[in-house]
Amino acid sequence: MRSEKETLEGVLFDTQTNLENMHVKKTQLEKEQKELLIKQESLKGQVERLMKELESSEKRTHDIKQTLTQQSGDQEAEFQQIISNVKKHSEENIKKLNDEKVFINIDI
Repeated sequence: MRSEKETLEGVLFDTQTNLENMHVKKTQLEKEQKELLIKQESLKGQVERLMKELESSEKRTHDIKQTLTQQSGDQEAEFQQIISNVKKHSEENIKKLNDEKVFINIDI
């Protein structure tokens, strides 16, 4: 009987020790879980901030692209107008020179 009692007391002691260890482990895991939840929320905040920055950058890029496209179109139209004016003036000068040539040839 005494031997069984000692065996049971040994088992009870081991079980109690295991229970205490498990409680410590549970407490540590709960603490880690809370820390991970805090980190997760922090990361969610960072992701949201980065997404807003990305959207803002994309909008700025789109606006810059539109502005540059518009400026390019305006410059092309301006250059075409300049070319047209130069061509018109060249043709007028050629006509004047031809008219003068004909007039000079008539006088001779």
